[in-house]
Amino acid sequence: MLLFMHIKKHETEHLRFLKVSYSDFQELHKQWVNSNTVEEFESRLELLCGKYNFQSGSWITEMYNQRKYWAKAILKDCFFAGMTSSGRSESIHSYFDGYVNSKTMLNEFVIPYDKAVEARMATEEDEDFRTMDSKPTLSSVNPIEAKAGSRYIKNLFDLFKKEWTEATLNLTHETVSKSLEEIKYKVGQLDIDKIYWRNVNFRLSKKK
Repeated sequence: MLLFMHIKKHETEHLRFLKVSYSDFQELHKQWVNSNTVEEFESRLELLCGKYNFQSGSWITEMYNQRKYWAKAILKDCFFAGMTSSGRSESIHSYFDGYVNSKTMLNEFVIPYDKAVEARMATEEDEDFRTMDSKPTLSSVNPIEAKAGSRYIKNLFDLFKKEWTEATLNLTHETVSKSLEEIKYKVGQLDIDKIYWRNVNFRLSKKK
């Protein structure tokens, strides 16, 4: 999260010359950063490097080396419980809201800090009770969702279910071929070009 904020802060400084010199660079760079799949991410970087002759050690290649910390295509399958890149600092502010302010002296901080922690623990205990006292409402019969429902407290499961529903509703498949032994599918997202869909082979068990 912190690295992503650092990248955005210094992006203009490093890319200003390219944006001014090439009218299409900003749009191509934006497409690369916002790639939805790893395949798109890799192919668009190859296009950028080929067109603008980026060498090893350039800003773009260094950002590629740090891709696991910021790239949407790589991080999209990671669950962050609804927290955005700016959410961390906002979360800290909300944690102490009502207990401390900008005028609180360091030697006065301990008591309101303890009160904030006690209040958060009480809230978490209440969430634990609500979770144990009720069963999660599942939107599908998929075992992944059922497993998440048994592990997450109610609030976190609601966040997970929202992402899960959006992701699964956007998935589809096409049958490529079918035989007595195997069915071949192409699987992907509805809003992604089919050239980036995955091939899946499903072997049929023989009846005895």
